[in-house]
Amino acid sequence: MTLDIQQEKDKIKKWLTKKDTSDVIFSLSKLFVNITKSIGILPKEYQVGSDVLGFIEENFFTTASQRRQIDFLLILFERLNNLEEIVQKEIIDKEEFEIYLQRITDNIKHESYKDKILAFRNALVNIATGNIQNDFEIEYFIKYLINFSDLHFALLLYYHKPEEALIKAGIDIQALKRQSGGSERIIQDVFKNVNFELIKVAGKELMDVGFTIKDLPVMRAMGTGSTYEILTQNYLTELGAGFINFCLDQCKEEDITNKRLIK
Repeated sequence: MTLDIQQEKDKIKKWLTKKDTSDVIFSLSKLFVNITKSIGILPKEYQVGSDVLGFIEENFFTTASQRRQIDFLLILFERLNNLEEIVQKEIIDKEEFEIYLQRITDNIKHESYKDKILAFRNALVNIATGNIQNDFEIEYFIKYLINFSDLHFALLLYYHKPEEALIKAGIDIQALKRQSGGSERIIQDVFKNVNFELIKVAGKELMDVGFTIKDLPVMRAMGTGSTYEILTQNYLTELGAGFINFCLDQCKEEDITNKRLIK
């Protein structure tokens, strides 16, 4: 997700100097200024219309954590810009949305797992476009998105599309359909030989919070079915599936096209 430094400077300048734009873009621009101030990328005293380029040239951030934060913000705001027609101004103008963005941006400096960073972006897009509206649900899911380890999140992605994960790991699907047992070894292969006991602990924690119906998809005593069937069953609960949807970009191009036609 890392952007070229000159690209970053140009994009920062663009968001700080938006002119003759829609109400939605104007609101996003104000939000961008507030967040960059709060995380120390812009000084608190910065005023729109100041010598933006001069400030960026003289004070451009160099720490890895700030680079992650600004990369995240620029990619998020570019996506919201592209979704201008379906972003809901009444949502992004709320104090709650700025707080969600602040919490997530604060946490981004500690993250390097690309799938999880993408999930943070998708969650904010879903909130901004009104795909997720229940404040209690949003707060609950943000809490777990922040607190889950990379392994927890990788497990959930596996549960979401198990066959895809198996194929990506180079596992022969047809051979699994003829096989019985050995699922523990295959799970380790999917997760790049992470200690199986650690995978079990993470799996149990997902089950304990109600996101899955069992700790891991492994053959139990007297179990039936092929290894493929065991590994690819739907183990997500309704709550777990809801969390996954929260972490996926729910905006379709046809939604944007339809909104343009209505206008």
